[in-house]
Amino acid sequence: MRSHVGTKCSLRLIRGHEAKVISSMNHVDEEFSQSLVFRRLIDQPDAVPIVAQWWFDEWGYLRPDDTLADWVRQIHSTMTCDGIPVHLIAIIGEEVVGTAVLKDHEMRSLYPDRRYWLGSMYVAEQHRGAGIATQLTMKTVEIASSMAIPALHLQTLYSNGGLYIRLG
Repeated sequence: MRSHVGTKCSLRLIRGHEAKVISSMNHVDEEFSQSLVFRRLIDQPDAVPIVAQWWFDEWGYLRPDDTLADWVRQIHSTMTCDGIPVHLIAIIGEEVVGTAVLKDHEMRSLYPDRRYWLGSMYVAEQHRGAGIATQLTMKTVEIASSMAIPALHLQTLYSNGGLYIRLG
């Protein structure tokens, strides 16, 4: 993977057909962030069923013919050591507590000109509100910057922008 020192990546929230650039992500709890570890999912494949279960429970209605096993297979088939997508997991101790993915062309039919996306953000319910999604977002932006990706697009189901509006 190429490293591009000094490359900055901005976030662009997509709500409807409106894009908003999000640039300030300074909401970090130092004590909490020291106990949070990030890994690529490919480096901890035993976490795939956990991530698949989360996504199946949260977004399974979007693919009603798919089973949990289909979600597991889909994740395994898209994991890469280098390049995109980047499946990221957040871990506290030995527990996988969240996930996010740096994707290529998330919503191609609606936004063919918007290439890179941060998506599939999920934090286990018992860990919500602790800043994990913020840290996952920041880590994903860091990875995107290291890959010379100038902007990540975001899509949320929340009409108020949810987490991403709070970030900036």
